[in-house]
Amino acid sequence: MMIWLLLSIVVASILINRIALQRSIMSFRYYLEPQTMTAEIGQPIGILSVVENHKRLPVSHVELSERYPEGLGGGEYRTSLYVRGFERIKRPHQVVAFERGLHTVEFGRLIIGDFLGITREFRRYPLKKEWVVYPKKIDLHDSIIPIDSTMGELSVRRWILPDPIMIRGIREYTGMESQKSIHWPSSLRQGRLMVKEFDFTADQSCLILLNIQTSPPTWEKPKAELIEQTIRLTRALADELEDQAIPFAVRCNAYNYLDPPQRGYTVHTGLGDAHMDEVLDMLGRIDYKVGTGFTGMLRQVQTQAMNQVTVIIMTPIILESYLEEIDLLAGKVARVVVFSLTDDFIDQLPRNVEVYRGADHA
Repeated sequence: MMIWLLLSIVVASILINRIALQRSIMSFRYYLEPQTMTAEIGQPIGILSVVENHKRLPVSHVELSERYPEGLGGGEYRTSLYVRGFERIKRPHQVVAFERGLHTVEFGRLIIGDFLGITREFRRYPLKKEWVVYPKKIDLHDSIIPIDSTMGELSVRRWILPDPIMIRGIREYTGMESQKSIHWPSSLRQGRLMVKEFDFTADQSCLILLNIQTSPPTWEKPKAELIEQTIRLTRALADELEDQAIPFAVRCNAYNYLDPPQRGYTVHTGLGDAHMDEVLDMLGRIDYKVGTGFTGMLRQVQTQAMNQVTVIIMTPIILESYLEEIDLLAGKVARVVVFSLTDDFIDQLPRNVEVYRGADHA
């Protein structure tokens, strides 16, 4: 009789324990509170792992587990907790951003043990946290070299052309101006060379075209390091334009996961911190999947009225199919500047295009 009583007590305890454990795990809430959702490479990111018990019953053993992607260190964060009834616990920890890109933690896992230490239940909780790691900061002037040695030191302000329609006055020739700017009637009248002094048009700006296509068939394996360096150069150029207070827009032909019908990314013309944050977010998010061919992007730009815009092409490589479209584009905008990391077809670009090559790939 005593044996049956003891067995009944054991079975009842196990059942009660099981039911309590299942109810306990359903009463928990688990989420992350990141310090920031964006980061520079090498920057630590503070994170709070938050566990809440929404029941009166305490739980003696709670273990949480989070797996982070390689770009954020690739490690696993684990910790054990004792959680009282109606208690919220926050455990701080940090990860470090090692790689540009969009890095996601989809799920975390909670393991809850019973008060007898016999049974454990686990449940996956959707965390869905995304961190955008910006491209590494580099110096534009140290990272590129001009193809034509007569171009001199790089100056983004020189790319914003003076408007030949808006003549501010006449001044003496210094030897630095082009022959086209010489005002011959005034020169003959004064007996020395005089040049027209142009004004800048108020709505002149730059359009950066960022290309991630590295081969004609877009399904070939992309040249990752060339693309990454091009993205870094694009950030350096954006920083330079921002410092010089030159309004700029950015378009990229990478696949747009946020809005696939757009077939690429666009950041409209602007300046300031909010505009720069939008540019950096785009440069951090893009991967190597091509949303539209670069030839098609060049054709699309040609259809728009941008006669006062300087177009700056940032590309890992020049493909033969780009040459004709760049030539046509150069005749429709204020100026075209090309940055390419390789020598392919550079010598076949139009003469009225200013060309630079990545110094690391010279």
